[in-house]
Amino acid sequence: MRAAPFPPGEMPAELRPLHDEMGAYIAEHLKGFVSRRDDGALIGPFAPMLRFPAFGRAAWIYTKALIDNASLPKPAHEVAILATGRRSTRATNFTRMSG
Repeated sequence: MRAAPFPPGEMPAELRPLHDEMGAYIAEHLKGFVSRRDDGALIGPFAPMLRFPAFGRAAWIYTKALIDNASLPKPAHEVAILATGRRSTRATNFTRMSG
């Protein structure tokens, strides 16, 4: 089950600062990563962080720490992501076909 994106106009006022912080950080550090719908709602792994803020705030702090402290050169980092995604996709497809 996926968490539905949370449009900024529908979220409680106390959640808006987290949304705005995430949006600004993503725009600065994750260029090229599609993370926002036309209505401003964050999508992908960021939607559940806003839907479940008790966990999402901690997950966001952890995510920022990982990004801020990355030690691989950018090209190596991107290859690692692609290789991991490819391996993960293969395992998922195998599970779907055998289940």
